Amino acid sequence: MAVLLLVFAASVGAQASEFLRDRVPMAEATEPWRFHIGDDPNWAEPSFDDSSWSLIKPNVPWSAQGYSNYAGFGWYRAKLYIPADSRQYAIYIPSFSDSVQIFADGHLIAQYGGMPPQQRVYIIPPTVIPLPRARSGEPIVLAIRAWQWLYGTPARMLGEEQPVSPRVGELATLRQWADLQKKETFWAHVADGFVAIVLLIGGLAGLGLFALRRSEREYLWFALYELLQAGYVLGFSIDVSNSFLGWRHRQEIVWGLLSFAYSVAFLFFLGHLLKLRCSRLIRFALASTVATQAVFQIGELVWILTPGTMPWKAVALWNGAQVFTILPYWICVLILLWRAGRRGVPDARLLLFPIGLEAVVSNLVLALWVLSTLGLDRITAHFYWFQTLATWPFPISVNHVSYLLVQSSLVAILVLRFARTRYQEEQLTSEFEAARAVQQVLIPEKNPIIPGFEIECVYKPAGHVGGDFFKIAPTPAGSALVVVGDVSGKGLPAAMTVSLLVGSLHTAATATTNPAAILAILNECAVAHSIGGFATCLIVRIDPDGKAIAANAGHLAPYLNGKELALANGLPLGITATATYSEDTFSLAPGDQLTLLTDGVVEARDRQGELFGFDRTASIATTSADSIAQSAQAHGQEDDITVLKIRRQSGASEANPTERWMTIGNPVR
Repeated sequence: MAVLLLVFAASVGAQASEFLRDRVPMAEATEPWRFHIGDDPNWAEPSFDDSSWSLIKPNVPWSAQGYSNYAGFGWYRAKLYIPADSRQYAIYIPSFSDSVQIFADGHLIAQYGGMPPQQRVYIIPPTVIPLPRARSGEPIVLAIRAWQWLYGTPARMLGEEQPVSPRVGELATLRQWADLQKKETFWAHVADGFVAIVLLIGGLAGLGLFALRRSEREYLWFALYELLQAGYVLGFSIDVSNSFLGWRHRQEIVWGLLSFAYSVAFLFFLGHLLKLRCSRLIRFALASTVATQAVFQIGELVWILTPGTMPWKAVALWNGAQVFTILPYWICVLILLWRAGRRGVPDARLLLFPIGLEAVVSNLVLALWVLSTLGLDRITAHFYWFQTLATWPFPISVNHVSYLLVQSSLVAILVLRFARTRYQEEQLTSEFEAARAVQQVLIPEKNPIIPGFEIECVYKPAGHVGGDFFKIAPTPAGSALVVVGDVSGKGLPAAMTVSLLVGSLHTAATATTNPAAILAILNECAVAHSIGGFATCLIVRIDPDGKAIAANAGHLAPYLNGKELALANGLPLGITATATYSEDTFSLAPGDQLTLLTDGVVEARDRQGELFGFDRTASIATTSADSIAQSAQAHGQEDDITVLKIRRQSGASEANPTERWMTIGNPVR
């Protein structure tokens, strides 16, 4: 009954206080009350003789006055003289958390909580209770019947100041005093509201960043961590400010779930931020917070099912178990940050100190709470400064400082990370634009005009810059030199390789028009410059009389009038300097169509994963180049698409019919 005693040890006890003589509008009740353990309804009667009862002071823990660890019923009695006039008088009761009935001259004037067997432990805010009218010259006999729950230690967490004694005075004055105390209590917890607002702003900012960068999941986990923690801090602030009347343990179940949720969200945030895999440390930290939540929720459920019957030793053991289970969580988090910092991750180094401080503070608070439940107030009193580290502009605790340090570090990390990512994207965009400009110069935008041939070219890159390349150019002898190729990989590296090969192609074509010789030159260039991958390439030279010579370096075979040509296939460019390339000879009659394409056509994939395939490609090989490209795109483009169509015009002179189909030439290295 420690808390209740501290609250209700009012101003009259061994000697009655006489407000009629003192004529004060309000007085603090500091004198002893009569006290007796047990329960008897007759103890509420004003005629009952309580002279044999012991005296107990209102501003001293009752455990220090001979009733340590007592649980059950206790009665308090006092006489109070107030003026017998028209003014209304009352008693002001500070906050308490026990079940009580208050009697004045034997009549019940107030009741809070629930008495056994319907016991309930409530949080009672500061209350003003009107007193009955006094009879001239007669005192009012106040009697309080209290039921103290078994968790009955004088638990003043972190060395709180001595509790405020009740006050007796005029009703209007006491109500003003109560309003003032509520305002002071609210102001004392403004820091919690400030921290909650900071967390809410951080959470909304995290959601905004995630909306801008959906692929960076650390912003989403940061937002969840901030919003869940904001709910926890705000709810706790409302409770400790005693701004409501309710059964606290129902709210604590929700707070426990919020604490568990934001702890898990913080782990996932760290994992994505530091690019950590789901290592043993992360799994162990998750197990630690799950175990802590299990211990907490089991204790709360036991409390709800058996209200007020949990012994103080069981409560101390319950709190101690939470300290033991949550400690590995913090150890794992600090080890993860320390390891990442050793790898040179700046974000981890910036977080290590504030997270370490929060770990020390939170675990010390839990440990002090355990000591408090054991009644070791002499130890916890030395840590009162935890709650009042500063008083301006509002009371600030060590917990608030650790919260704000962590928030400052997280915000700094995300701002720097966003700025760094933005700068990298701008650099990458600039490089892509430069590569695209190079490709626009190297890859023709318009089809060349070669007498005797109709030419169609369609180029559809899958990204900003492509890995396909092609060239159709006339030779001094009137032939058409047709080149199509595909570089492995995507993005900027592939674009740079395309630039290298197309530049080399221009140089090689001035030296020779032999397809195999050109491939040999391109291969030497690719190997010498270590392109880091490979490139396929098909070169066909078509003479004015329809004779065609082809050399292939691992590329798709062309289609002649919708039928795939069987060409000798050499190694792709850039694999080995000793690669050799053979030439195949065939001819195009007037009206024949030769279709060259890259694998972006046959490897187009729909949502079910089905490829466009060779059969579909062959079935549309005689259609226009644009139609072929659009069909592949409609199926599901995943790679660059290039389609070249060469049609020999009617009326052109035909080559020797004996050379119409294939002749294998000598290899060229």
